[in-house]
Amino acid sequence: MRRSLIADSNGSLSRQLYWLMACTVLLSDAKRHWRNGESMAKLSRIAPELPAADLSAAIAFYERLGFEVASRMPAHDYAIVERDGIAIHLFEEKMRCDAQNGVHIFTHDLAGLFEEFAARGVLFAQTIERKPWGNREFRIRDDFGNELKFTEPAAEPGAGS
Repeated sequence: MRRSLIADSNGSLSRQLYWLMACTVLLSDAKRHWRNGESMAKLSRIAPELPAADLSAAIAFYERLGFEVASRMPAHDYAIVERDGIAIHLFEEKMRCDAQNGVHIFTHDLAGLFEEFAARGVLFAQTIERKPWGNREFRIRDDFGNELKFTEPAAEPGAGS
């Protein structure tokens, strides 16, 4: 069963969505914040780890999406690719042929990103759709079954008024 980070077929939000939303919010440089009268350490980034049966092929795929290699381990079994402050960690796992992981990557220019990827010859698993919860998204899969869900958040109430 695919590990979904958003909703099931009924549109109900999963616990994983709550976790992802809590961890992906970009927070200020302050090291602590207050919630319910309690001081808490701030989170600053999230970087998913995705498996690939062939790390070199995975790197080539993500480079086609505009990511650049930020780091590659000497054993050539682990790499980090980055684009616009978004990091994805790739690791070689030859035993898996279909990873079935999903990652949401948020943008405020979904149509522009879709056009950019189309011009680069990227194959889409789903073209741009509005989801029942209001976000618009498109999806692509890497050669190892990892699904990238590029998402444009729904407009905030009163935005643009």
